[in-house]
Amino acid sequence: MTTYPLTQSGSLLYTNAALKGKNGVFHIRLLVDTGSTYTIMPWGHLAMSVLETSLKVDSVQITAASGTIIAPRVRADWFSCCGLLLKSFPVIAHTLPSGLSSIGILGMDFLRAAKSQIDVFNSQLSTR
Repeated sequence: MTTYPLTQSGSLLYTNAALKGKNGVFHIRLLVDTGSTYTIMPWGHLAMSVLETSLKVDSVQITAASGTIIAPRVRADWFSCCGLLLKSFPVIAHTLPSGLSSIGILGMDFLRAAKSQIDVFNSQLSTR
């Protein structure tokens, strides 16, 4: 098992990630969120920086602060976070609330794939 430090801000934990699409590599700060089923990236960042959001894989229904919405799911060529590089990783394109507009959300889809364990006391995430 490999352990990576997380950044703590108040009671929230963050990490950094990168994903590659047709237009290059995009680096982003992610809120570690065990309450989110999916990994979510800001729509504008994905459209301008990396992925062709018009080439969506499918759409998924998610529950957000504003209610239930349908959001497009697009695939990154690869997604790298906490020492793992996952090929053809799907992310949800969704405009986040204004306080979170410059970050994304690391959801349970990645945390399960990485067989993650989160140590909230020491602000660490371990992967297998």
